Amino acid sequence: GSVKADGWTLSGVDVERGSTVIYGATGHSTVTLPRADFVTACGNRTLAVVGTSRNTTRVLDKRLAFVAPGKLPSFLTSARAVFESPACSPNGQQIAAPQGTNGGPFDRLRLTLLTSSGKVVRFLSPGGAFGDYLPEWAGAGILFERLPENATVTQLWFIPSGGTARATPLHADG
Repeated sequence: GSVKADGWTLSGVDVERGSTVIYGATGHSTVTLPRADFVTACGNRTLAVVGTSRNTTRVLDKRLAFVAPGKLPSFLTSARAVFESPACSPNGQQIAAPQGTNGGPFDRLRLTLLTSSGKVVRFLSPGGAFGDYLPEWAGAGILFERLPENATVTQLWFIPSGGTARATPLHADG
């Protein structure tokens, strides 16, 4: 578990052939953290957070890329910014992902809207003393977590399609 916390080769199972497929090119595997929220379908492609740095008090080395078996990652974002837990719009044309500065604090990620080519459109959350995490995108809009500074209770926020972010009455702890 500790070894994988520093990144692991992205792989999958070809259910038709019953074999393992490796993402990346020969000698250059695609490496990510083994988290379910780091790989998602985006239209007819697979979007992943590529990078090997485990989260501590700082975020490092995590970029969004379209990935495929036998191919090098097609990076959408630069190494200056860090992105985690992407969620794609139902049509695969937009991406919502928490963004931070490479080397910046882990507890200050801010939900950001990008095009499917990686162009930053705008921030989706109001910022402030919060960290944004784990967006989920459906037809009605985007649900995401906001953790206030020095708090133990996570707020659930919602952005209706075409609207602005607002807190819901729901909270989670743990």
